[in-house]
Amino acid sequence: MVFVRVHVIKGRLSAAQKDELGTKLIQAVSDVEGLVNNERHKETSWVPFYEFEPEDWYAPANLAGCSPDSRIQLDVVAPQKLLSTPEDARAMLGKANEAVRSVLGPGLLPAHGPWVHVYVIPFDRWAMDGRIPDWEGFRARLRADTPEQAEEALAIVYGPGRHTGTELSSYAQALPARGRG
Repeated sequence: MVFVRVHVIKGRLSAAQKDELGTKLIQAVSDVEGLVNNERHKETSWVPFYEFEPEDWYAPANLAGCSPDSRIQLDVVAPQKLLSTPEDARAMLGKANEAVRSVLGPGLLPAHGPWVHVYVIPFDRWAMDGRIPDWEGFRARLRADTPEQAEEALAIVYGPGRHTGTELSSYAQALPARGRG
């Protein structure tokens, strides 16, 4: 389960760079959280890019030789159960920085960046589908190699009879009827 918001100056990253950075950030967070980066895990991984016009990102100064258009900031949001120690948070900072540097290269960023912020959300303030997950069961689901193993893991999380494909698709089909779309 990966949530990383990338704040960047508009036009700084090409579509290919966004794809590469998103892939590398998902892998970095997976490594630190102890999750397997498989197809199930990718279903719960989001890396939105927020692009700003240069005049909408105020910074009074840049390092000598830096382009003001090279500003980048990451917000890594993780549940406390998956990022529970200060060492885990420091590892997340390092892995996220490595991911950015592997895409952008070693050149100067305005403040020796990228800036990486790690937000650890307390256990009882993180919900999925309106429920606080059983994190061990959820990890088991993400590690599952077969649909049957995933269903067994979901039974740990939500109880027997829970089927994500049916419930999620029926929920998604109901959205346009509720005025969303």
